[in-house]
Amino acid sequence: MKENKIVLLLPFSVMVGLFIFGYLSLGGTETISNENLKNAVSVHMEKVAEDTVKVDWQWNDFPEDGLHGNDYIELVYEDGNNEVIHSETTLFQGDAPVYEGEEWFFSAEGAVAVFPNEMQDNRMLGPAGTVTFQLSEPVTDAVVVRYYHTWTEHQLTGEETSRLKDRFEEEQIQSYWVVETEG
Repeated sequence: MKENKIVLLLPFSVMVGLFIFGYLSLGGTETISNENLKNAVSVHMEKVAEDTVKVDWQWNDFPEDGLHGNDYIELVYEDGNNEVIHSETTLFQGDAPVYEGEEWFFSAEGAVAVFPNEMQDNRMLGPAGTVTFQLSEPVTDAVVVRYYHTWTEHQLTGEETSRLKDRFEEEQIQSYWVVETEG
């Protein structure tokens, strides 16, 4: 019987060790909320042609409270005579495109591209993508890009004469943040 102790103790000790290791691994994992996701997002802008601006973004983490609502990329330009004539949005999961759209509207300060921020048939829409804005004239002045992330379902309305931030306040959307980059 003494010789068989090792046969009984070895599997038992392995099971206890795996349980403790698993508990510590899962308990030590940091999570991030939509509210704190702002610190884990990178937004880049570049002029790819004299009349075209391309905006890329990438989340470096995923929120524990899920994906909901729409996100917005606003292109703000100082030249009052210049305006967006076309916009294309492509969302990626890894390197594969999972969404393409051309939904956009004017705001008082420029143009805004709209894209979904949700789970759809095992695809995550929103964490990575590209928006390309084509303008009516060459971009000569500095432009500003604002990335608005929301995490509530909403329908944004308003006039093209109002600022996007004002539209959020009018619709009483409080669950959002903005990342701004200049170029």
